[in-house]
Amino acid sequence: MSEPRVTTGPTPPAGGAPTFPPPGSFPQPPVIPPGSGAGAGDRERIAALRQSVHATTDLVRTSTLIYLTAWALLVITAGSVTHEQLLLGAELQLPLLQVSVDLVTFFWAAPTLFLVIHGNVLLNLYLLARRVRLYEAAVNALPDHGPGSPQQHERALVPPFLFVEWRTGRQTTRTMHGLLALVSWAIYVILPVSGLLFVQYKFLPYQNEKITGWHVALLALDLVLLWTIWPRLGPQPGGWWPAIRALAGHRRSAAPLALAAIATPATVLVALALW
Repeated sequence: MSEPRVTTGPTPPAGGAPTFPPPGSFPQPPVIPPGSGAGAGDRERIAALRQSVHATTDLVRTSTLIYLTAWALLVITAGSVTHEQLLLGAELQLPLLQVSVDLVTFFWAAPTLFLVIHGNVLLNLYLLARRVRLYEAAVNALPDHGPGSPQQHERALVPPFLFVEWRTGRQTTRTMHGLLALVSWAIYVILPVSGLLFVQYKFLPYQNEKITGWHVALLALDLVLLWTIWPRLGPQPGGWWPAIRALAGHRRSAAPLALAAIATPATVLVALALW
């Protein structure tokens, strides 16, 4: 006589045994809470945009590391050049790489390569800023009633990168927001311009008009890249003119400040041409 079989699942219906889904095929819970007011299509769209921001952030993080390494090598090598080496035209020993290079070749090729690397970083930042704007537009449609709300919960999932933190609408104090802006400006605007100026200053005693003129051209091109790309990294697309209109609409004194900021690259170019 066979023993009765104990079943842990539902009672089989008449005519056949019940079917269970295979392991691992159960639907995953959505990241956005179901009570957030967003439909299934909106949740999928926001998740896809978040994934795109993550992927582009990884690209920008890698290119920024390469850019900072190139800046450090450029400044350290140029700073180690003495007047005696300039007079004799001695070879330079590149740090870390342990490679000797001709002095004139270094001061011609190294700033050029650095400009290419900086331009690549700025373009990657532009691609990231476009994706962040699309993500922010989608997340702003979610309810926001303070900490723990669907909107703040979704924003907490963006990758921890200073540019993303600066440009997304996370709940941060004015001090932290200003610090993030300051660091971003220092890394992507102040460092490259000061580095190219420092290389030009170190090479001036060599008195080679062609290479010095090339340094001026590289600095001018870098300023043009910053002029063209940096204003398009903000929360509003369109470059300088939408920013000027937005500032002028909030404060009367904002328009002269914006015009003064726009005129700065032209002033630097004129000063370099007269140097």
